[in-house]
Amino acid sequence: MDNKSISPQKYKPLLNTVRILGSVFLLIWATFGLDWAEFGRVLTEINLWYLLLAPLVYAMNITFSVLRWQVILKQWSIEPGTWKLWKVYLISSFWGNFLPSTIGGDGYRFLALSSHPNTSKTKIFSSLLLDRLYGLIALVIVHFFIVIFYWRSLQASTFLANVELAVFVAATILGLLWLIVERFFNYGDPQTSAIGWLSRIVNKISEIFSLVKQQDWRISIWGLFYSILFVSTIAIAWQIYYLAAGVQVDWGIAFYSATLIGILGILPITLNGIGIMELCQVTILNWQGLPVEKAILAAFLTRIMMVILTLPGGLFYLFDGFKLPHTSID
Repeated sequence: MDNKSISPQKYKPLLNTVRILGSVFLLIWATFGLDWAEFGRVLTEINLWYLLLAPLVYAMNITFSVLRWQVILKQWSIEPGTWKLWKVYLISSFWGNFLPSTIGGDGYRFLALSSHPNTSKTKIFSSLLLDRLYGLIALVIVHFFIVIFYWRSLQASTFLANVELAVFVAATILGLLWLIVERFFNYGDPQTSAIGWLSRIVNKISEIFSLVKQQDWRISIWGLFYSILFVSTIAIAWQIYYLAAGVQVDWGIAFYSATLIGILGILPITLNGIGIMELCQVTILNWQGLPVEKAILAAFLTRIMMVILTLPGGLFYLFDGFKLPHTSID
């Protein structure tokens, strides 16, 4: 029994090693052909004034995320308060920079609400699942809306055109699978006795799917509304970083980049999407006729600002008594 319970753990170092190698490979690919002397020159041309807008946009981003999560939690009478959820989100964003999201960001959010009144682990997990699901759906909706306007020119880039086709096929398959699961999945009674670990897992999945399926359509509408606003703030932030790096592209490209990278970032082939974002940025900006040096500067600036803006979450973790598992959110 003990060996079975720890057996999955022995694969984690191998998976993390594969992800690190994936990030290294994609970073090398992204920077291939980079003229370092020219990169040093464009580095001196950063306009720091644009970056002063970044904290405001990031605050809006966190606010829309919190409002989305709050709507989901409220249906189950879980109401920690907006400010408390704000701090939990800030801390989870901080940890998400250094750990895989399931361990860092989402893991912290799960633990932070575990001891709150009226909660259960199933409800908390379901809220995180719905939070992610609404965000992904919003990314896909906004992305393909933007692709409509750029599809003709996208065909000039074989790589991007193939990526778009792959994303479309994957989104279609996932959508069909969701409809099949919703229609034919047997939502068993979670209260029935479960014999063995497999039966307990099946019952738990059944309980989670039951909670997700019971969503009121108004909650779904609000969840998608806040998610679209969330996606929009990401695109606005990226346009700010582009301008700071001296990259002149229209707003549609900022939305295209933010949504495509957000979708591809789900792939578990790198460490926290490192390498995916940089390679996509370079590919997209090269497609727009920009040199690799400008593209790499914009990509690195985006990554650096993501870390800097989440630092307040680290301070909250250190000084606000949110260390887990010794303390809880209350």
